[in-house]
Amino acid sequence: MKKVIKKSNNLDFKIDSIIETIDSLAISVARGFDNMATRNDVSKIYIKLDDIDHRLGSIEHNHTRRIENLEDKVRIFSTIFEKNLNIKIPK
Repeated sequence: MKKVIKKSNNLDFKIDSIIETIDSLAISVARGFDNMATRNDVSKIYIKLDDIDHRLGSIEHNHTRRIENLEDKVRIFSTIFEKNLNIKIPK
């Protein structure tokens, strides 16, 4: 009886290479933030991050409001279909 051995096409090497690449990218990003903090005033960075946070908050609020408006309109249409037109809407 012969045994069939399949090679993994150096899968372990590929995974190790990907992990090494991700680690080196993480180190580079960390160094970049450290350099930015030492070159620039840290308060400027925090101001920018606060601006970004405020903008994302307003976008989220706007989307929440729009979703609530759509839900209200769907309820109105559902009521019209079910009560006036006798068409059942699946839940």
